[in-house]
Formats: sequence, structure tokens, C-alpha cells
Amino acid sequence: SGPNIALEITKNHNPTVNLIGGTINSDNCSVAGPVALASLKHFNIDMAFIAPSGYSLNGGFTVGNYAECEVKRAIIKKANMVIMLMEQEKINKSLPFTFATLKDIDVIIANGELSKEFKKMALKANVEILNV
Repeated sequence: SGPNIALEITKNHNPTVNLIGGTINSDNCSVAGPVALASLKHFNIDMAFIAPSGYSLNGGFTVGNYAECEVKRAIIKKANMVIMLMEQEKINKSLPFTFATLKDIDVIIANGELSKEFKKMALKANVEILNV
């Protein structure tokens, strides 16, 4: 759902990149809305890379835009593997709309060492953690 990411992937590799339609959110360059949800019905998703705006133990993975939340939920339901791209500064930050919990994802790629409490919860949910 990120046109900017799709363009970067096509620059560096030679894969086929499919992009959903919809309304572009100027805050984060993601595509969402009813057209995006309708587009997803036609896609089979092998691997989904998703970035949250926040994560809290009570709220799970959250975003501030309801349309974006709905698209992320739909992607997670269709994906064979869900990879969450987690920035440390987004932990303990909660926004209005929850799109996933730890049990909904398979792998977390983090931009550094995550807290022991977060790692414990992730491992309990059988989520693999990779640090970059």
C-alpha cells in the first residue's frame, strides 16, 4: 500500500510489484480507502511488510487513520506471512485504531534492541525477532 516503497523495490531489484489503488495519505504516503479494500480482493499475498504508527501492550499495533487500519487488517488476513517493521520509538505509543496484535504476525524486524518485556511477549506469541 506504499507507492514510495514500491518504486524503491523496482529500482533495486527485478521483481513484479503490484500496488493497490485508493487514496494516498500525505502523512505517510500509504494508500487506503474503499478502492484499496476492493483492490485487495484480487490479490494473493505471500509476504506482507507492515509498519505500525505505535505499539502498546493494551492496544496492540495501532495507526491514527481508520481507512489505513482497515487496509492493514485486510492485508494481514490475506498474507501467508506477516512481517512487522518496528521502530523502537513506536513502542509504548498508542494511536486510536488497532489493526493487529502479536498473535497476528510472524516476524518483527526492529531497528535496534527491543525491551525484555516486549521480547518476552513476542516470543510467547511465537513471533521471531530480527534486529537490524
